[in-house]
Amino acid sequence: MSLLTELDSLASSNYKDASLTGFEIGKMKSGNHISKAEVLNVSPHGFWLFVAGKEHFLGFDDFPWFRNAPVSQLFNVEFSHGNHLHWPELDVDLDLERIEHPEKFPLVARA
Repeated sequence: MSLLTELDSLASSNYKDASLTGFEIGKMKSGNHISKAEVLNVSPHGFWLFVAGKEHFLGFDDFPWFRNAPVSQLFNVEFSHGNHLHWPELDVDLDLERIEHPEKFPLVARA
């Protein structure tokens, strides 16, 4: 369960149990409830990805492999080794350097 989902669930419980203890907050921060990579939003121009504590916009012009991907496959992203992202259903692998500095990688494969 993501942090946002958990907080929404707490907020909707009539606010009686909505306050989190320091232990519960620490447990959520430790990664027990938070995925390391998460697609936050999708637009006609690209999508926002939250990974390693930062939000990134991946435009479809720079990352054409995602342009026609079903949303469910776009949201299925795995993060490993502190810099590697993998979309298993799309067979796409990217590292954070490529996402943070697409201008350093001018060759874009055809989707």
